[in-house]
Amino acid sequence: HTFKDMLDDFRNRYNTSLMFKKSDSLEADLSTVSLLIIAGHGSGDQIKMGSGTDESQYIDNTDAELCAQLGTLPQDAKIFLFSCLAGKGIAKYIADCAKGRDIIASTEPFSADEIITIDQYPFKATIEVNPRSPYHINPFTGKEKPAENKTVVFNYPIN
Repeated sequence: HTFKDMLDDFRNRYNTSLMFKKSDSLEADLSTVSLLIIAGHGSGDQIKMGSGTDESQYIDNTDAELCAQLGTLPQDAKIFLFSCLAGKGIAKYIADCAKGRDIIASTEPFSADEIITIDQYPFKATIEVNPRSPYHINPFTGKEKPAENKTVVFNYPIN
């Protein structure tokens, strides 16, 4: 189950519009969006959107324009942060900006095949980290983490 497979599944259930952005500005009308997926490389307090190093390449807690845009989502919209470690920091900022919309984010590194879709519409998912995956071996110690399959999802609001 790859990210592309997941997007194909979503296209069958949602009226989709796919945008690839390499900056922290969405430049889109979000007022009819029921599922917003923000994908990038995460480090806890930010999500890297492009390959550059300037601030516009990152979503972080200084992005007032993005914050205002998230507030225009429908009240029942879901936001999925497809980004490692987003649940450790940036998800809280996104949740504060989105004011009551559901946020799904991981507190650990993960790969697409560790996302378990519970419902496609309305979207609901969990992420279970498999410690035996080479993706989760600490390159410095060679040890696997976490010690067992572990659900690592930040859900806001908590249901």
